Amino acid sequence: MGVDEVRPTWKKQFFEKDMTTRVDLHVHSKYSNRPSEWFLRRIGAPESYVEPLEIYRKAKSSGMDYVTITDHNKIEGALEISHLADTFLSCELTTYFPEVPAKLHILVYDISEKQFAELSYLRKNVYDLKGYIDRERIIHSVAHPLFRVDDRLDREHLEKLLLLFTHFEAINGSRDPRAADLFKLICSSLTPQLIDDLSAKHDLLPIGYKPWLKTFTGGSDDHSGSFIATAWTETSAGENLSEYLINIANGRCFPGGSSGNSLKLAHSFYKIAYSYYKDRFGVDKKISNDLLGAFLQNLLSPNDDKPKSWPSRYKLFVDKICWAGKKRQFSPIERVIVDEIGQLFTRSLNSALDDQLAQERSFAASCKICHHLSWRFVEQFLRHLRHGNLFDALQTITALGPVALAIAPYLAAFSTQHKDDLFLKELATELDLPQTSPRSVVVAGRKLRPQLNGIINTSCDSIAAAGEFYSVVTMTCDPNQAENDPDIVNFKPVSYVKLGKGAAFELPLPPFLEVFRSLEELQAERVIVSIPNSMGIAVLAGAHLLNIKSTFLYQRSFIKTSQRLWHESDLGRLLERFIDWSASLADLIIVDNKHDKQHLVSKGIAPEKIVFNRNSCRLQKSAAAA
Repeated sequence: MGVDEVRPTWKKQFFEKDMTTRVDLHVHSKYSNRPSEWFLRRIGAPESYVEPLEIYRKAKSSGMDYVTITDHNKIEGALEISHLADTFLSCELTTYFPEVPAKLHILVYDISEKQFAELSYLRKNVYDLKGYIDRERIIHSVAHPLFRVDDRLDREHLEKLLLLFTHFEAINGSRDPRAADLFKLICSSLTPQLIDDLSAKHDLLPIGYKPWLKTFTGGSDDHSGSFIATAWTETSAGENLSEYLINIANGRCFPGGSSGNSLKLAHSFYKIAYSYYKDRFGVDKKISNDLLGAFLQNLLSPNDDKPKSWPSRYKLFVDKICWAGKKRQFSPIERVIVDEIGQLFTRSLNSALDDQLAQERSFAASCKICHHLSWRFVEQFLRHLRHGNLFDALQTITALGPVALAIAPYLAAFSTQHKDDLFLKELATELDLPQTSPRSVVVAGRKLRPQLNGIINTSCDSIAAAGEFYSVVTMTCDPNQAENDPDIVNFKPVSYVKLGKGAAFELPLPPFLEVFRSLEELQAERVIVSIPNSMGIAVLAGAHLLNIKSTFLYQRSFIKTSQRLWHESDLGRLLERFIDWSASLADLIIVDNKHDKQHLVSKGIAPEKIVFNRNSCRLQKSAAAA
């Protein structure tokens, strides 16, 4: 029997009494100072700036009966509030599998300072750590069990986790629930025989009286102070803290509250970064005229995980810009940033009742900023090209820093929430578990529909074989699109860019951040892009960011048509390079003939990524036979 089959009785009794005890069992203070998120590492910020006393006050005011702090490998935050009523010492320990190294996080509760010292010494080996935890009867839970902290966790590690531990975090207030839902599904499929088989396979004794039954906990995993006590672990009401902890140890508990999402995580990133720069650099230092480009160049420079040590003239962030705006004249672009991002942090971010509203407002403000700025740069870029100034056009791209300032936290949040998606899908397939959510194929461009079935067949045989389980959604950016078509998601163009000789053609520009969010909400299995226009690029970029498989339908005829339309050799050559680059982003490229495949291979694209369109092959064979 799975855990959900054996626990409904005591769950029902808890709610009938309407008397429960709640504690946020996963929350961080300023003593968690080594961030794992690339956005925070890039700017050199710690992962939290929240005072321990602030955590205590917010948790108690939000209805938590007891308060603890689970900083990474530290207890200073928990000690700082230990003199207050209803508190206990806890910690989130980083530990490792020694055979094939993989990180995991273990939450330990109600520990002493002496126990913490021993746990810190033993945490380099998960087996040694777990042995001590069991001997000391320390209450514990595996944090976000399917989150790959260092991208090394695999099925073998998961099987060992199921043998070693009985308590797992099932609601994490910062992370998307997909991984937790899959883990609960895995736990519900456990049987005594399966545990015995895993024990024999790994030569590892299972822990627990009935190791096939697992207990689930919950916590906010808050780092910014904005979402404390939005997730918790609940038990029946007890007389004191000891009874609460005994209930957890005995499996008489369940998680409550809400899981995380991308907007929530981005909101936290904004607030942490803002707090960091406000605290570290103050508001009274001079800002150089090139501060935005310098900051963003450091922020977004690739392939460097080490925090930057910046010259003093680059030490800035939004708060610096806001205050400096009173002392010097800003360009129109900088003024938009001052006005809009400044508003993000003048609003209250701490009201639990307004969490969703605050997230939506922040997202809308960021969209407004990035759309306003990016389209201005696009217009400048194309204007330079029309006048034959290719160098000036490329220089325009380097000035896109202010756009990144507005959207970097969202890009980081989308990426973080989806970095393990392929691993989760592979794991579900290997374990023969049903999909936990509906799947969809997203197509960029309505004109692709007549040949859609053939392209889907070419893209993925499993989609074709199980087509009835997939929905096909078309994304467009068309102001004339009817609103009542359920199979089409249409975005209102943010602006139009005039192309061609005499501006004969207007290119609609989609709101790409909203496109990314829509792809996330649709839970797309694959995207298909036929033409690398603005909508196609937005969808392809979203797939790349969200770890969605993508198919690119390569059409050289589109290049030739565009070159005839624009009559501009520089733009034509640039377009061809741009399309080749767009194709390289996809994990599958469909071509119509060998010449196109040879061209792409000559550009450095792996030949195994390139396949022939089955429909085109059939038509060519039929024509040859005739």
